[in-house]
Amino acid sequence: MGKYLMSLTSLVGVVVLAVVVCYPPLMNWVLRQIFRLLRREPVQIQLAVGDVARLFFHRLGIWILQGLAFAMFVRCVYPVDLVDLPVIAASFVVSWVIGFVSLLTPSGLGVREAVQAGLLALIVPLPVAVALAVLSRIWLVIGEVVAAGIGLAIGRWGRRGSRQEVSSA
Repeated sequence: MGKYLMSLTSLVGVVVLAVVVCYPPLMNWVLRQIFRLLRREPVQIQLAVGDVARLFFHRLGIWILQGLAFAMFVRCVYPVDLVDLPVIAASFVVSWVIGFVSLLTPSGLGVREAVQAGLLALIVPLPVAVALAVLSRIWLVIGEVVAAGIGLAIGRWGRRGSRQEVSSA
């Protein structure tokens, strides 16, 4: 029963976050409060609700895929029940978001891992949760390096093609 309650709590958290993020007047109010605390000039976001909702649901789809990939990653390392997969996936997303908004560390380094290990420790033993959080960071860094390499290769290939067109003209 506790696992289902945790899944329901995670879902409610995502819905609350969606309302804050997708409703521009509320988002602007939250931003004003944050900037006031930081003693900075306030920022006003000028987006329609539909635009913000489209962006949110696009990101939500990415988070669902990343969360499922992370849940499969965890399942490859440690035997977990299928009923735990939504909570594991949510732990990835929640820790990523908290690490992203962490202003004290680059890329949420350490913050994301601590949150992720804490959430995973609800399902797996703490040493396994810590190892999974560290392995997750390594997994993400490798993915980013590969993506950057592919981007560089495509960029160079595209420039080479445009130079050949100019020289043959």
